[in-house]
Amino acid sequence: MTAPKSVVTALTLMTLALLLGVAILVWAWRQPALALVCVLVIGGLNGLAARRHNWARVTLVIVTVLSLIGNAALGFLPFQLQYGGVIAMATGVQIVLEVAACGLLLTRQARDWYR
Repeated sequence: MTAPKSVVTALTLMTLALLLGVAILVWAWRQPALALVCVLVIGGLNGLAARRHNWARVTLVIVTVLSLIGNAALGFLPFQLQYGGVIAMATGVQIVLEVAACGLLLTRQARDWYR
């Protein structure tokens, strides 16, 4: 069975968000090792979610939400948004992509496909 459009769109958005996040980690934060960990963990979850593993879908949403909350609580998000120019814009776009992807992964259409 082919994945519904909401799932395909969500996983595409999550991939784009991951690429933006990796770029920010490598060029702004100078953390290539952390970028690699993010690619392995989030990319792996994204790939498993694309293969219809419901636990990966749920874990991807939980990790994304906890990451946003944790970064906001630790003050990283305001710092990145105040970083200026390209980094602030990339961070804002990354957050929007992640929130949209999580929303799409929680739709009825997506839930039904993962059952």
